[in-house]
Amino acid sequence: MTPILILEAFGELPPAALIETERDRERRERESPPTGASVVGLLHRVFDARAELMGWSTTSPASSQRNLWDMYEAGLTADGTDPSLIGWVYVGLANATDLNAVDDVVIPERIPDRAGYAGWATIRMPPEYGEATVGLSSALPPLVQCFDDALRRIGATEVSGFQVTCYGADLGPRSRFSGHLTSGPSWFDAFEQAGPSALVSFDQGFLGRFSAVEFTSNVRRRNTGAFEFGDVVSVPEPHKVRMPAGTPRPEIPLEPSGVGVSVVLPEWTASAAGWTLATVVDVARVMTPETENFAVRLARME
Repeated sequence: MTPILILEAFGELPPAALIETERDRERRERESPPTGASVVGLLHRVFDARAELMGWSTTSPASSQRNLWDMYEAGLTADGTDPSLIGWVYVGLANATDLNAVDDVVIPERIPDRAGYAGWATIRMPPEYGEATVGLSSALPPLVQCFDDALRRIGATEVSGFQVTCYGADLGPRSRFSGHLTSGPSWFDAFEQAGPSALVSFDQGFLGRFSAVEFTSNVRRRNTGAFEFGDVVSVPEPHKVRMPAGTPRPEIPLEPSGVGVSVVLPEWTASAAGWTLATVVDVARVMTPETENFAVRLARME
């Protein structure tokens, strides 16, 4: 099964934008088939264009580029299920093999000229990893960045949080530390003062047999100075994970755990948010590789 990712953004859309609710859009399409481009269609096209420009995904059948993800759908929403939900994107990972198993340092003459995308970097991979090997934690930073870029093309959008919901993950049994997550955020080291505080929450099954205290102990080992994971905290109702709007797997319940982990980021940007989500998921990969379906949410705390 292809791992399915639903990334949702929370915050405020620009008040002057011509935003359609999902309900109104569906009603109008039933009454009269659309003759022009809708706002939902616009977000889809902007997301696709950005992904192709940055080398993360392409819809061109003639392209030799290997995708991090395959695009399914994207849209803006204000359907009342969550007043703060502003948009979502629905993708499938191109391949479930975990890119994190590739050595950090490789010898060029020993590895054929075969490249695979991971975030903003190009990583060379040995032949046995196939033509399109994408790890979940490798795909998350560029996915968050691409989605945020697309949303901001709509107007002056304020994003206060992200939730990633995954169905059919193959986190893999490997316990190796992820080199792309330790080296990727190095430009954040220029920040000398603590930045905004945020809260990571997750569903009840995300930690498997482990407690939140055990998880926090492990995720703290990923602290970089710029990113500092803190204590186990109670999650306020507005920041708990939720079933994603229009989920393709309604038969799989994802109940909020009620507890989370505090974190201080160097800045509130898509880059920082993507790194944080990827780090949390990667720690879970090490601790509970059997987890297949889960939701993780990152919310900025005022």
